[in-house]
Amino acid sequence: MLTLAVDLSSSVGTLCLFRGKALLQEVQIENSQRHSELFLGALDTLLKNQKISLEDVDRFLTTSGPGSFTGLRIGWSSLKAFALASGKILAVVSGDEARARAWVREKESTGEVSFLTPMGKKSWVKSTFLLPKITLKETTITENGSTGELFPLRARYLIDCPDPIELKTAEEISSSAPDYLGSTRW
Repeated sequence: MLTLAVDLSSSVGTLCLFRGKALLQEVQIENSQRHSELFLGALDTLLKNQKISLEDVDRFLTTSGPGSFTGLRIGWSSLKAFALASGKILAVVSGDEARARAWVREKESTGEVSFLTPMGKKSWVKSTFLLPKITLKETTITENGSTGELFPLRARYLIDCPDPIELKTAEEISSSAPDYLGSTRW
């Protein structure tokens, strides 16, 4: 299965192509102020480098958030359009769960870890997980100065989340929307 994973929820956007769970290539978009301008060019580069077309993709994968409102909206609307046009699956995972899984893999941590996602100049989403089982303890909106790890999400982390929500019908895909505040909607 060929999967295109996209995350534009943080300052560095990423797009990845996977065959099964094997990463074929990752492309980064460095400037969060220009995700809307740079996304399609980055996607074109990724597809050309792998000598494939968008029609070859079997599944589109993204995150429900939390993260940048504009970044999530760009990623979601693009992947929704691709899924609706092609009749392919749009799969969704929790961005915080993906970060927690990557954290455990990279840091070999146990205990508890909190991740901070900036939501504006003075507010953050703080998600706390019990490790190593990746159990969500709580998600809260907090003021600047809260303690937690600034461990950015990357599209390469999304493939490791088990049981993504798979949106298959046009109705499911068209009515889906990201969850900007990090609740457990998905």
